[in-house]
Amino acid sequence: MKCSRCGAEVVENVSVCHVCGEPLDAEAPPEPAEAKAEPAAAPSGEQAEASSGESGRPFPPRAEREDAGSGTLWEGRYALRDMNVVWGGLVLVTALFVALGAWVAMSGWIPGWLPTPVFWGVILLMPVVLWIYQGAIALHRSTIHYRLTPHRLYCREGILVRREEALELLAIEDMSNTQTVVQRFLCGGVGVVHVHSKDPSDPDLKLRGLVDYREAFEKIDQARRRERQKRGLALI
Repeated sequence: MKCSRCGAEVVENVSVCHVCGEPLDAEAPPEPAEAKAEPAAAPSGEQAEASSGESGRPFPPRAEREDAGSGTLWEGRYALRDMNVVWGGLVLVTALFVALGAWVAMSGWIPGWLPTPVFWGVILLMPVVLWIYQGAIALHRSTIHYRLTPHRLYCREGILVRREEALELLAIEDMSNTQTVVQRFLCGGVGVVHVHSKDPSDPDLKLRGLVDYREAFEKIDQARRRERQKRGLALI
């Protein structure tokens, strides 16, 4: 027989191993039971909702889920031709200041201690400031984008800070569109769509600088009517 501890060969009827002194009738110590892996904790409600999204991403907000797959009914942008009158006014103001500077120079009213570049810098300071100011406004307006879905009207704008508003079509109470004579003949036929709603953030939304303002008006009005009929509400 063999010792259970050191494995040495021992004779029969011997109670102690002659090599290590281990009692031969002692039972081998039981092997430690392997620690059972604890079941993974069930994810919380938020984690479960996040993991159920595609690629582990959370589901989009309810508004985006409703509009997802429903398509875009109309899209529009602000047309810079709406500022044609502003550019014309700036050209006129600049010409007037240049004429004023030339008249002062020809009259000999420029002090001898004042350098000519400094004189013209003072004369043209106001036109330059106006051009920069209106250029910044035009740059901002060029980012204005409108989008219509079967449920909402979105308005996005901004360069450094982009802001987007979503107006529920059910909140729209009244609509109108306008086009002035100046817009018709000098601004390339752009117009404005006025949206009056119960939205507290912007109850009178103006969709400005639209070339297809009539089409935008019809599309928004039709979508609003369909949404109210779908919800069983009276048309207003």
